[in-house]
Amino acid sequence: MRKNCFYFLIIVLLVISFKAIPQKSRTDSLYKVLINAKSDTTKLSTLNQLAVYLRRSFPDSALSFAFEAESLSIKLNNKRILAESYKSIGNIYNGKDDFQQALSYYRKSLNTYIEISDTLGLAKIYNNLGALYKNRGDFTKSLEYYQSSLEYRKIMNDRFGMGMTYNNIGNIHYYQGNLDLSLEYYFRSLEIREEFKDKMGMAGCYNNIGTIYNEKNECELAIENFQRATKIYEDFNDKLGIGHSYRSLGTTYIKLKNYNQALDYFKRSLIIDEELGDQIGAATSLIKIACVYNNVENYLSAKNNATKALEIAKSVGAVIEKKDAMEQLTIAFEGLKDYKNALSYRKQFLKIKDSIFNFDKVKEIESLENRYDLENKQLEIQKLESENQLKTVRLDNMRNLQVLSFIIILISIGFIIGLLNIKKKLHKKNKTIFDQNEEIKLQKEELEKHRKNLEILVEERTQELIIAKNKAEESDRLKSSFLANMSHEIRTPMNAIIGFSNLLNEDTIEPEAKREIIREITTKGHKLVRLIENILDLAKIEANQLKFNLSDVSINDIINHIEFYFRDDIKSKGLTFNISKPFEEDIIIYSDSYRIKQVLSYLIDNAIKYTESGNIELSYNIQEQSGKGKLTFCIKDTGIGISKDRLEHIFQRFSKIEDDKKKLYRGAGLGLAISRNIITLLDGELKVDSEVSKGSNFYFTLPVRNISRSRQKQSKKFKQSEHYNWSNKTILIAEDDESNFRFFKLMLEETNIDIIHAEDGLKTLEIFRNTELDIILMDIKMPKMDGLEATRLIRKSNKSIPIIAQTAFAMENDENMSIKAGCNAYIQKPIHKEQLLTLIGSYLS
Repeated sequence: MRKNCFYFLIIVLLVISFKAIPQKSRTDSLYKVLINAKSDTTKLSTLNQLAVYLRRSFPDSALSFAFEAESLSIKLNNKRILAESYKSIGNIYNGKDDFQQALSYYRKSLNTYIEISDTLGLAKIYNNLGALYKNRGDFTKSLEYYQSSLEYRKIMNDRFGMGMTYNNIGNIHYYQGNLDLSLEYYFRSLEIREEFKDKMGMAGCYNNIGTIYNEKNECELAIENFQRATKIYEDFNDKLGIGHSYRSLGTTYIKLKNYNQALDYFKRSLIIDEELGDQIGAATSLIKIACVYNNVENYLSAKNNATKALEIAKSVGAVIEKKDAMEQLTIAFEGLKDYKNALSYRKQFLKIKDSIFNFDKVKEIESLENRYDLENKQLEIQKLESENQLKTVRLDNMRNLQVLSFIIILISIGFIIGLLNIKKKLHKKNKTIFDQNEEIKLQKEELEKHRKNLEILVEERTQELIIAKNKAEESDRLKSSFLANMSHEIRTPMNAIIGFSNLLNEDTIEPEAKREIIREITTKGHKLVRLIENILDLAKIEANQLKFNLSDVSINDIINHIEFYFRDDIKSKGLTFNISKPFEEDIIIYSDSYRIKQVLSYLIDNAIKYTESGNIELSYNIQEQSGKGKLTFCIKDTGIGISKDRLEHIFQRFSKIEDDKKKLYRGAGLGLAISRNIITLLDGELKVDSEVSKGSNFYFTLPVRNISRSRQKQSKKFKQSEHYNWSNKTILIAEDDESNFRFFKLMLEETNIDIIHAEDGLKTLEIFRNTELDIILMDIKMPKMDGLEATRLIRKSNKSIPIIAQTAFAMENDENMSIKAGCNAYIQKPIHKEQLLTLIGSYLS
C-alpha cells in the first residue's frame, strides 16, 4: 500500500508539471499498468519503461523508478533486467553530468551482460561508455568503445543500432576537425534512421549534419537541417533536443552576423537548460551568449557569461566547454584592455586545446578507424604467403625431379656409349657405330619430347589444382551464404511468432491488438512453411530426386487457383490484377498441374513484392499443331525492374532483386532458382525481359501434348467463403491427432454442422456403416488403417459421398494417390479456414 501511494505521489507531480498531452497520456498509461500489475515481471518491465521515458525531462523521478527496478531485479534474480536497470541508472547519472556514478553503473551493467553472454546488451553498453568518455574529452577511449559496439551490432545485423553508432563515431571525427569523414558517418546514420522511421534519431542526425554545414560556411543548408530537427523535437516536446537545436541555429546566425537573432536563440536554450538541470547544456549556451557579446563588442557582458560557463564546466569536468569558455574570456579581456588576464586565459586555452587536438591523438584515432581493415588484410597476406610457399616447395621438388631424371639420362647415355665403344673395338665396323649413334640421337629426341610433355603435365596439374581450389572456395561461400540466409529467414518469422505468442499472455493487450497479433503469427507461420517447402524442393533438385506427376490439366483451373490465392495480396497493395484468356473454351493439356502452379506462384509473389504501384498481368498462349505444341505463360508487372547485367544472376540460388538505396526486400532468394530448375526438367525454358523503373516480364514455355478444348468442362471457381449454415448436415472427421481435430472442430462450429470424430481408419469404417453422413474429411496417415485404404473400402459400397483427403505429408504424388483411391478432393496442411469452408461448401451447397 505504501509503494502504491509512493507511485501515485510521483505520478501526480509529474502530470501537473507536464505541458504536452501525449506525454501525460503515456505516463498515465504506464502508471495504471504499474498499479494493476499482477506479476513481478510486468511490474519490473513497467518500472524500467518509466525510467527510460522520464530520463530526459524528469531525471530525478526517473532515478526513483530505476532504483526500484534494480531492487526488484535482484529479488527475482533476473540478471538480464538487472543489467538493463544498471544501464538505465547510468544513463540518468550521465544526463545529470555525474561522471563517476554513471561510469560505476555502466561497468556493473557491462559485467552482468558479459556474465550472461548477451550480445545485444554488450553492444548497447559499449555505446553508452563511448558517449561517457566523449563528454570527458577522451576521444581515443570513446572511439574504442564505439567500435566495439559497432562490431557486435554487425554480428547481429542490428541495422537500427548501427545507425546510432555511426552517428556517435561521426561526433568523434567532428571533435577532431575531420569534417568530411564526420559528414559521411552522419549521412550513414540518417539513412538507417529514415529506414526505421526513427523521428528522434533523424532529428539528432539533422542537427549534426547542420553543424558540419555550419563549419563549412554553407549556412543555408545548416539552417535547413536545424529547422528540420527543431520541428521534430517540438512535435515530441523533447526539451533537451529543442535546446540543442536553438543553440545550433544561434551559432549559424552568428556566422551570418545576425547577432540579435542569435542571442534570442541562445537565451531560449539557456532557459531550457536551467529548467532541465542540464549543466553542460547551460555552459554551452552561456559560452554562445558570450560569443555574441564579444562580436558586438559588449565585452563586459561577454566576460560575465563566459565566467559562469567556466565555473559550470569545471564543476562537471566538461573539457570541451572549459576550452571554449577560456577562448571567449581571452577575447573579452583583450577587449577590456586587461592583457594580463587575456594572456593567462590564452595560455590555459592553448594547453587544453593541445591536449585534445594534438597530432598523436589524431593519428591514434585514425589507426583505430583502420585497425579492423588492416587485420583482415594481414590475414589475406599471410594466406597468400602460405600459398606461395607451397607453390615454391612444389616447384623445388619438380626441379629436383628434373635434375634427377637428367642425371639418370646422362648415366644411361654414358652406359650406351660405353657399350658402343666396346662393340666398335670388337667388331670394328663403322656401320655399326653409325647405327648406334643414330639410335642415341633418337633417344635424345625422345627424352626431349618426354621433358616437354612433363612440363605440359605439370602446367595442367597446376591448373587443375587452381580450379579445385576455386571450387572449394565457392562451395564454402555457398555454404556460408546458405547458412546466413536460412538463419535470417527462419529466425525473423520465428522471432515474431515467439514474441507475439508471449504478448498474448499479457492482460493489458486489447482485443483488437490480439486479433492483429494472431494475424501476424499466422502470416509468419505460412512464411516458414513456404521456406521449408523451398528447401525440400531445392534438396530434391540437387539430388536429382524431383518427381513429376503427369495427368490431364485444366488451364482455367490453374488460372482460377492463382487468382484466388493472390487477389487479396495484390488488392492490399493497391495494385490491379489483369488476367488475359485468349480462348473462350477451356484448354486441357497433359502435364504436372502442381509444378505449373508452383512456378506461377513464385513469379506472381515476386511481382507483388517488387511492385509498389500499377498492375500485374497474367496471360497464356498455346501454339498447337496435331495435338502437340507449346504452352507459354507470361507474368508482367510495373515494378522496380532489373538491370541487364543482373538478368541471369537472379536465377542463381540466394540471389535477390534489390534496390539497395531505397528498400530491403524479404525472401531467401530460392524461388527463381527452383522455378528455372522445374521448367528445365519439364523440357521448357524460363526467361525474363526487364527495364529498370519500368517493370519486368517473366515468361516460360513448356512443350505439351494431348491438347484438347472443352466447352462442357466446368473449371473450379474459387471464392471467399461467406457464412454457411449446415445445421442439417453431418461431417465425419477422420484424424488421429487430438489437437488437429480440435482445430477442425473450432473452424466448423460456426456452420452448425454435426461433427463426428474417428481416431483411426477402422473407427472411420465403423461409423460410416452405422451413421448417415453427408461428407468425410479423411486424414491419409492414421493408425490401424490409413485413410487411403479406408477410402477404397468405402467406395466399394458408396460411390457418391464426398471424401476430402487431408494430410501433413504433402508430397508431389499424395494428391494423385488420394484421387486414385477414390477421394473427391485433396487439401494439405497447414489448412486455411476460408479454403476448407469453401471446399466443403462446394459439395454441401
